Amino acid sequence: MSYAADSRFVLFATTRDFIHAMQAAERIGLPHRVIAVPVHLRADCGMCLHIDAAEQERLEIVLRQIPIAYEIGL
Repeated sequence: MSYAADSRFVLFATTRDFIHAMQAAERIGLPHRVIAVPVHLRADCGMCLHIDAAEQERLEIVLRQIPIAYEIGL
């Protein structure tokens, strides 16, 4: 599958962190998609948030406040 160059994949080590991040994104009204981790990336959770690059900073601010460990994949 092909993804837009201006998108980001937010990866998590645990399903629990993924769920908390998804709930945080929903609380702030951040547009996102829940997808399986693309084959060119790796995360123990297996699921990730797919976001527009323009929303990355906004999501990272929220995730640091919780705090949740994450990685950003391109």
